[in-house]
Amino acid sequence: MCVKEIEFVGHFNKEWECLYEHFNHPPCVEGGDLKIYCKEQGILMIQKKDVQNPVRRVQLRDPVLAQKLCSAIDEAQVSRKQHQMVKQKSQRFLKQGYQQ
Repeated sequence: MCVKEIEFVGHFNKEWECLYEHFNHPPCVEGGDLKIYCKEQGILMIQKKDVQNPVRRVQLRDPVLAQKLCSAIDEAQVSRKQHQMVKQKSQRFLKQGYQQ
C-alpha cells in the first residue's frame, strides 16, 4: 500500500508505503481518519511491553470514503493471502513433479 503518490515530470514521490504483510492489525476508521497499524521499516526497534503499535493516519474528508477505503484494504489483504496460498501450493506440486 502506498500513500500520496505524486507524479512530477516522470518521477514518483511516495510519502510512505507499507506491505500488507507488515500490517499488525486490520485498519480501522475513526471519523474521517483511516488508521493503519504497520511495522516500521528500516528502524531497529527494541520491543517493550508498554509500547503501542505504530499507526499511520490517513486523513480523509468523508467518513464514508474512509470506510470504503478500509473495506477495500481488507479485500485486497484477503486476495493477496489467497494468491500466496495458491502460489505456495503450485510450487509444492511442481517440486513433487520433479522428484518423481
